[in-house]
Amino acid sequence: MLSLFKSTLIALALVPLTSYGQVKYDAALSEKSQSNWSVLNSKISCVLSYAIEGFGRGDFVVLSGSKKKHSFELFMQTPLNQASQMRFISAPSDWTPVGDEKLIGRIKIYKGFNPFVGDSVSLRMLTALEKGRQILMPYTNDKTLPNETIVPTISPIGFNEKYNEFLLCTSNLMDISYKDIELLAITFDDASDMLTAPSVTRLLDQIEYIKNDSSVNRISITVFSYGLIDNLENKDLADRRVATLKKYFADAGIKEDIIEVKTLYNNRLSPNTNSTTADIDSRKALIELDRDRYKIKYDYDVDMPDIGAQLK
Repeated sequence: MLSLFKSTLIALALVPLTSYGQVKYDAALSEKSQSNWSVLNSKISCVLSYAIEGFGRGDFVVLSGSKKKHSFELFMQTPLNQASQMRFISAPSDWTPVGDEKLIGRIKIYKGFNPFVGDSVSLRMLTALEKGRQILMPYTNDKTLPNETIVPTISPIGFNEKYNEFLLCTSNLMDISYKDIELLAITFDDASDMLTAPSVTRLLDQIEYIKNDSSVNRISITVFSYGLIDNLENKDLADRRVATLKKYFADAGIKEDIIEVKTLYNNRLSPNTNSTTADIDSRKALIELDRDRYKIKYDYDVDMPDIGAQLK
């Protein structure tokens, strides 16, 4: 069980000693505290969460894509109602209170927004926890607790087991993000309903992403077919190409009712008036994704700066 208590402010050099006390949210020294850690795994996101009883929770997150940056976000049960400053401090654990405290991050926090730090501070926090140190996150909120420093705390109790699970998840993340596959252009072989080998790879990557992102609610497919003798043959080829693509999605367990199809096969509509079946315009397909805006976590789509890394 977590304890909420007041004590004289220890020497954190955060606020004047003469005017402030401390309200600290931290874990009891018990085996039960190991359950405060949990992991949520998928191919597109890895989330290592820590529950701070009486306060909220903190999430370490790594996302799919080429960069795979770390971030940390603190969710408060009682939303912040004024601007303040939060510091991130690596401190000795309660059961081995020997050693120095070290400032590892500093941010401004604002009303209506969760405290958030980027890659550098997140990695510093994880390194400290792996070494058995605790993370203190002191800030002040005079409207809620005047003359107090509020100190939500992350304990290393139970950390290592879940951290190893989190590391395994990050090693299995896809190398693509939503931005990489929301609009996909692929090509078929000449006058064929078979995809080129590179296109198969790109399509399978897109499908794997869709399977792991529950916010995707529409798949729009546009298939092109020009250059055959007449439009009936063009249409037949376009329909067979549609069937090929639908089979890829069906085989992956993606429901057909979210798929919309459009075919363009009239030779008169071809960008090339002398179109042949080998032209790229006559062999391509475009697959565009859309998402349920109520399920999107927009922070995942933004390449956030390295917030909190500067200590001065």
